[in-house]
Amino acid sequence: MRNSAFLRGTLVIAGVGVLLAVIALGGESGLAFAVILLALGGAALLWSIVGQLREAFLRPAQRLYARDFSLKFLATLMGLFLITGTLMFMYVFRQIVSEPVDGHIVRFSNTEYLLRSLICSLELFMLNVDGNIYDHLNQYPALKGWISVQTLLSFSCTVAVVLGLVYSRLSAYLRLSYGTHIGRSHSHLYLFFGNNHPSQLLAKDITRKDPKAVAVIIDEANVSEDDNDEWTGIVGLMAHKRKVFREARKTGAKVAIASQQLDDIDDDITARADFDAFGYLGLAKIRQLIHRLHEISDPQLHVFLWVMMKS
Repeated sequence: MRNSAFLRGTLVIAGVGVLLAVIALGGESGLAFAVILLALGGAALLWSIVGQLREAFLRPAQRLYARDFSLKFLATLMGLFLITGTLMFMYVFRQIVSEPVDGHIVRFSNTEYLLRSLICSLELFMLNVDGNIYDHLNQYPALKGWISVQTLLSFSCTVAVVLGLVYSRLSAYLRLSYGTHIGRSHSHLYLFFGNNHPSQLLAKDITRKDPKAVAVIIDEANVSEDDNDEWTGIVGLMAHKRKVFREARKTGAKVAIASQQLDDIDDDITARADFDAFGYLGLAKIRQLIHRLHEISDPQLHVFLWVMMKS
């Protein structure tokens, strides 16, 4: 199996190398060959998108329950926009170099055409358009409009990715903040510090047997101590594991994300006059739920801590 996988990988790399060599050394024919390859790739992706949409409408389960449907669809769409953007910039560069600069015609190699166009197309996903290129197209308003539309489409995919990452966590936050109430009919609060299989099983059993139960699973933020990059920390906080929320919904529990870990609380932190454990952990809503227990009759508070024993 390993040998066959290695052989397939080698063949793929060799094939790509041959194609790049043909494009680089083929002159105008090589450039036309690159355009044809990109167009065929775009057509294949477009056909895949049509097929995915057809399956989604004919089989609603594909859209509603398949875990990877939205991800696969978005990835295919981004691949299509990457190709159309590359083709667009190849045409743009052809228009730019056809005009003399300081009395000289600027020539690009085929490889430079392809790579520059690919890089510019990638930058559109971050809403970044090369101003130098854009300024050279004052005589081509239709082409500038095409770039604007392509930029909007590409950046929309980026926004969709970010929203997809944030959606699960935002939904869980709203369910906890606005859909969780302590009162006479819900006066038993169960807190599970640790999202694991035992917590899920116990929470599911409790919510099934105790009609007054409010179960909250407290999970750790998706940030490690090695993540020194600020952007990585933001993504880790917002893009939590979707499986966490999916499993919690199955058990009937809510999810709260702690911004700090319990073992981060040391003697120096607890010695502060303004120390607030739940505030430090970023669990202000949990604190509010506990305070609410004092205002009702027959309150119960159950806290489950999972401790890993070292051998």
